[in-house]
Amino acid sequence: MSKTLKARFTIEERDLLVDGRMWMDPGFQERIRKKRVRNGYISVDLNEKELTELIGSVAAEANHASKRDLAAILHEICDQLESLEDELRNPDHHFFGAFRI
Repeated sequence: MSKTLKARFTIEERDLLVDGRMWMDPGFQERIRKKRVRNGYISVDLNEKELTELIGSVAAEANHASKRDLAAILHEICDQLESLEDELRNPDHHFFGAFRI
């Protein structure tokens, strides 16, 4: 079984991920859509493959977004996902923001 990490998304972020504007595996998209909201967030377990695909989709959409505010939100989501990817690939390192200790 591959290692997974939990990603947290706000309702706004979740809606951006599942609104059909970016390519995403339909089964994975439905899994995100159906997650129960708790305290304003959803939590999704992601394995390395899912995380890599999601980063690529979000980054592509962020780079091609016509509105700055949308691009900023998508870049923020991408940054959060890339931090998770670093954690997944380098479990012996601790990351705090952009700093590794």
